Amino acid sequence: MNLPCRYEELGAQTDVPWLDRPDALAAIATARASGRLDATQVSKLQHWVEHGWVILFDTEDQPKVDAALVDAVAHDMMELVRTHKHLPFDEWKIQLQNRYAVSEAVRRMIHWQPVLRWIGLILGKRPLPFQTLSMPIGSQIPPHADHVLMTTHPQGYMVAAWFALEAAARDAGPLTLWSGSHRLPYLSAKEVGIPRDGSADECSQVYAQRYYEASRERIARHGLAPFYYLAKKGEVLLWHANLLHGGAPIERADSSRKSLVVHYFGEGVHHYSDLFHRPCAIPPT
Repeated sequence: MNLPCRYEELGAQTDVPWLDRPDALAAIATARASGRLDATQVSKLQHWVEHGWVILFDTEDQPKVDAALVDAVAHDMMELVRTHKHLPFDEWKIQLQNRYAVSEAVRRMIHWQPVLRWIGLILGKRPLPFQTLSMPIGSQIPPHADHVLMTTHPQGYMVAAWFALEAAARDAGPLTLWSGSHRLPYLSAKEVGIPRDGSADECSQVYAQRYYEASRERIARHGLAPFYYLAKKGEVLLWHANLLHGGAPIERADSSRKSLVVHYFGEGVHHYSDLFHRPCAIPPT
């Protein structure tokens, strides 16, 4: 059955991810008491409920992503950069997306089992990788939430993973998160005036003109403070589909901020783009 691909055309929410429910902390405590969660899982899940993001593999007892794999993914990305750096960035930047199609290292990273287990625990569903973004430098993207780009019905069944391919410096435009913003009402394409039947270019233009400004207004209205993620190589940060995030300004011109961003949908939900009014097909990775 083909389902609609705009939020306003879908029916009422029939399911809510377990960590988005009002009783999430009580559910975590119950799972701990029954032995289904260990102390580390409880701490991370509680942080997710409160902040909408969590850092994995940031303590000595949690091994980071395999260093050889991290270096292989970074090498793949930088070879692409070196090959194309003489060309205008707009002519080849699309090749930084979905490197899993050509890179065995990226395919291995997006299926790294410790990360998949954490995302599965958060969503309560098997995670399916959808898209990758290879980032050699800070994105400097304004505050936004992913759900309008990669939407699910029921809402909340998408998680983004940010794999740190090197340590991140404060002057290199670090990933910026606005904790607690995941609990704000979802902002749909219709609410910011993105046309239902517009072309991809038209939708993108309205998104740039109105959505980013609406996100900034939300941050100001609710007094949300930024958190700058100064990642360590081999860490992974997960964030909620509705969490406002972006890239801080780059203050050092020659700086890098190598990372791989992966977006995962929960299995068994309707996944689409509210912004572009089209399905999001899961690739055969």
